[in-house]
Amino acid sequence: MAFTKIEPVGLNAGINTTFVSAVGIQSASAQIGTGITQINFVGTGNQITSRGTTVDVSIAGGGGGGGENTVGETGFLKYVLSVANVGVVETNSTIEPVTGDDFTYVKFQEVKVNDNVDLTIAAGDFIIDIYDLS
Repeated sequence: MAFTKIEPVGLNAGINTTFVSAVGIQSASAQIGTGITQINFVGTGNQITSRGTTVDVSIAGGGGGGGENTVGETGFLKYVLSVANVGVVETNSTIEPVTGDDFTYVKFQEVKVNDNVDLTIAAGDFIIDIYDLS
C-alpha cells in the first residue's frame, strides 16, 4: 500500500479571489459599451427600473436635446435656450408616445423630412412648435 503526503498550500490555493464587477451598456438593445464599472446619472427626474439582470434607465426630458443649447454657462444665461427653427428628419423614423402618454412634440417651428426618408406617426398626436414660437 502506498501513501501520499498531502501538504496544505494555503486556504485559497488554486482559487482566484479577484472579482471584477462590470456593466455592459445598451441603447435600443444595441451594445455600446462593456466593462464599465460605474455609471453616474446627472440631473433630476431620471427613472431606474430593475428587471432581473437588466436595469432600464429613463432619462428625464425624453430623447435628447433636439438642437437645444444654452447661450451661456453661468448665471442667468445658463437658463436661456437657443433653439433651431427647423428640425430635420435624416433617417426613417417612427414616432409614438411612450406607454401611458398621449402625444409627442418638438420645439421646432418646422419639421423637414429629407428626400427618400419616411416619418411615420404610429400613434397619438405629434405636435410641432409646442411652445408656439412662430
